[in-house]
Amino acid sequence: MTHVGRADTVLLVRTPIPLVGIGVEKAGESAVGRAIVVADGERAHMHLTRLGEARPYEAAGHFDMRGLRLQGAEAGPSEAFWVGLSCFLPGGGAESDAGPIEKVYVVVEGEMTVETDEGETTLGPFDSCHLEAGERRSLVNRSNRPATMVVVMPYPKAS
Repeated sequence: MTHVGRADTVLLVRTPIPLVGIGVEKAGESAVGRAIVVADGERAHMHLTRLGEARPYEAAGHFDMRGLRLQGAEAGPSEAFWVGLSCFLPGGGAESDAGPIEKVYVVVEGEMTVETDEGETTLGPFDSCHLEAGERRSLVNRSNRPATMVVVMPYPKAS
């Protein structure tokens, strides 16, 4: 992790510029959407995904939902997890499933009801929950308004 202090320079690249000459060997690489932190000769790269550029993904067992990948997988270079934005229409949700990996849900708008074997709870704006690997859950938007939720999940462990 790079700490940005007084002697560091932060460059947020908003237009296509070649990276050759600022620490990248390959010609043709671009820094669009990346911040380059220069600290004591080291470079760290922040990967930026603008909502308008996020790509949709399909989530098995989900209905009346549109998912956008914000980080990880095909959206960026995360080694441990991926982050998605799920938008559920009224009545939308996810079928009951006990997936093999843990999950974190953060509702940012609307309400989502999370049902587990122990009961159910309704999450409102900025409420969050953590589900253990193998914990059965279903999701449903019981309101008449769309609901938006951030999803954070680690990649499945290699067998």
